[in-house]
Amino acid sequence: MAPTDAHLMYERTLVNPGEFIIGVDEVGRGALAGPVCVGAVLLDAHAADDVPTGLTDSKLVSAANRAQLVPQIHSWCTAAAVGFASAAERVLTSFRPRSSARSS
Repeated sequence: MAPTDAHLMYERTLVNPGEFIIGVDEVGRGALAGPVCVGAVLLDAHAADDVPTGLTDSKLVSAANRAQLVPQIHSWCTAAAVGFASAAERVLTSFRPRSSARSS
């Protein structure tokens, strides 16, 4: 699959000026097989400049290019965060007894 640069064309039609959107990308080894890392950015779709060149799904970008994109992403977005969870943490927080979802 060839990389396609990200854009905000659809987001700009869905939110009003001054409203924020969150872009999320994850990498991991599947639902239960291993750790997962998630990155998220917060931005005003109307105030943000064009998406940094080369920004697309992380699986389509080389490690070297991902590293080069980090400072561009931080200067482009309003806020950014990265989270990590091991497979054990994901299993413990992903499964809840059915009774906990029921209201009494």
